[in-house]
Amino acid sequence: MGAALAFAATAVVPAPASAATITFTYEVRPMGSVGDLEAFASLAAETLDDDRGWSLGGSIRFERVASGGQFTLWLSAAWLVPTFGPPCDSTYSCSIGRNVIINDTRWNQATPSWNGSGGSLRDYRHMVVNHEVGHWLGFGHALCGGAGQQAPVMQQQSISLQGCTHNPWPLAWERQALASGRGVPILPGGPGPAVAALTNADGRIEVFAARSGPVSHRWQWGYQPGWSPWFGMGGARPRADAVDGGRNPDGRLEVFATAPDGALVHNYQWPVAGGWAGWFPLGSGVASAPTVGANADGRFEVFATGADGALVHTWQVAPNSGWSPTFALDGGIAHRPGLGTTADKRLVVFAVTGVGALRGRMQVAPNGGWSGPVEVGAGVTGQPAVGRNADGRMEVFAVGTDGRLRHAWQQPGGTWSGLFAVADSPTTRQAPAVTANADGRLEVFVTATDGRVYHAWQAAAAGGWSALFPLGGDAAAPPSVQVNADGRLEVFVLGRDGQVWHDWQRWAGGPWNGMVPLSA
Repeated sequence: MGAALAFAATAVVPAPASAATITFTYEVRPMGSVGDLEAFASLAAETLDDDRGWSLGGSIRFERVASGGQFTLWLSAAWLVPTFGPPCDSTYSCSIGRNVIINDTRWNQATPSWNGSGGSLRDYRHMVVNHEVGHWLGFGHALCGGAGQQAPVMQQQSISLQGCTHNPWPLAWERQALASGRGVPILPGGPGPAVAALTNADGRIEVFAARSGPVSHRWQWGYQPGWSPWFGMGGARPRADAVDGGRNPDGRLEVFATAPDGALVHNYQWPVAGGWAGWFPLGSGVASAPTVGANADGRFEVFATGADGALVHTWQVAPNSGWSPTFALDGGIAHRPGLGTTADKRLVVFAVTGVGALRGRMQVAPNGGWSGPVEVGAGVTGQPAVGRNADGRMEVFAVGTDGRLRHAWQQPGGTWSGLFAVADSPTTRQAPAVTANADGRLEVFVTATDGRVYHAWQAAAAGGWSALFPLGGDAAAPPSVQVNADGRLEVFVLGRDGQVWHDWQRWAGGPWNGMVPLSA
């Protein structure tokens, strides 16, 4: 934290441009009489593994080793911190050479600057690990970018916020500087929709999950409550964040996934509401889960983030038929895209860039080509969720780099409002989900860092929003929401216990039952 480490903020030691991933090893050691070292090591590992931080979504890994690490992460008694040499002192944490030193007093108490800003002790711990490891990675100190803005993680927030708001995570430009300097991409990262819920031609919901192996599925027996057992779908082993799909014009469900080798694969029912054909390849070089939409004529169109950061898409050449090659639609994309449909059935795709900008493109006509990009807002991360208001206006939701849920909406004339925080938003790393109630009111769902699923709803169709209220659960992934044949919303989520949990409205637009395992 000492001022003597004020190197240029982007002075990151470069790595060969061909590097796909980098692994840094580190040891954890105590210096003097300190608190629970393993609790310290656990939270530090959580910080270094977090997709919001220096891991860049997984292209950089930090691996703890017993000895011989590239750097040592110390938890040091305050009076012993100066023994590491200048610029270290007993007041703050510091980094020097291969030593990253966290001051035990600061670890337990934070600082007046941080506490006075309303920051939590847990977030301070994330910040100080990110800050000092940032020095080891080659970053110097940064300054506040302007009053009211988020502080860069390399700002000396322990000393002064300089008018900025407290922030435990590297800003988008800091992450981009690390990616460029080390020659690695910023990957989409983060758990994705390990559960996808689709609706069969007869109105029955079918749920697909990729929990720790091949995709499996189960379905409602009928309109009455009750579910089939889980059944495997065979073939490829898609990643746990890689399931999405829809229904063909002839009524057959089709599911899309990303395989571990980056192949885009699909599987489809044959016949309608029947068995499954098996997994077949559609493309390669995909880095995110796919996002699926239907054109006005019913043809599927699938979008994903390519390994090179391109927004790629492929589409059926005719309804119920074969597929085009994969084409790039945009570049600089860092997260899985989100998809919506206008009132006249034009597809609209939204994606977040590597510098945290939310960007949208729209078909110029139903089934047609694409417009140029439109910037909706900045300071967000992850996959956006897109809904359509009862009056036809689009509304898009995304998680801010501060972990808070934000949204933007079309204004008269088609311009965008800019991104605003949703009231009382809990902290989250998960992509939101949004759908419309039977009466046209949008309802949005998000999994918070405490594992509970929260939701908010419009008080009236195309109107203002409620606060976010918890539905409950102990979730490990984003929610997936679907509409029952009788208009009731039902939300599904993968729990930390590996089970799929669900909750449903007791009647269309009404109160919720409570979160229970899908097997219940």
